[in-house]
Amino acid sequence: MIDLFRGKITPKDWAVFGLVVVVVVALLIGAYLLIFTLQQNKINQIQAEVNNLKKKIAEAKKTVENYDKLQSQAAKMDNLVELFKGRLPDIRQVPQLMKQLESMGDSLGLKTQLTPLPSIIDLSKEVIPYQVVTKGSFHQILAFINLLEKDQRYLKISDLDIGPEKAGICEAKFVLSTFRFIEQEETETQPEKKS
Repeated sequence: MIDLFRGKITPKDWAVFGLVVVVVVALLIGAYLLIFTLQQNKINQIQAEVNNLKKKIAEAKKTVENYDKLQSQAAKMDNLVELFKGRLPDIRQVPQLMKQLESMGDSLGLKTQLTPLPSIIDLSKEVIPYQVVTKGSFHQILAFINLLEKDQRYLKISDLDIGPEKAGICEAKFVLSTFRFIEQEETETQPEKKS
């Protein structure tokens, strides 16, 4: 290699020079690839975040465009909920409702007796069942059940059992249930009742 400084280049010098050039080029390529891949990964990550933000912006623009429509739908839903709640009695109205139903049966010529059963409290509603025993003609009983079905309040008839007609009189037994929504505070203060 000292001959290189004297102006004489030997094959050994060329081999060392070639080796140095290969090592330098390999180091440059390795550094470039390492830096490039790290930067490319960061660029890809930033592009993914940008795309995600663009999607969120597009969704926000759609929401802004549909705001009035969503507001009218929410108002309609609130109105429906209020109508639904209006058809459900609150706890103070239940005894009065049962007296009205009893007098409805009496007006049809039936002997009607309503006996309260234990309430069933769910997450947001209370089922208030009554055992109904009514005596009268078959047609009177059916007319009474029809009136119950047409009532403005939500009522459910279950476990219907109409006995045989003897001397023009039948006895019908069924469970008549009404419902009511329970506010969040009520469910926390009342223990659950199950039948």
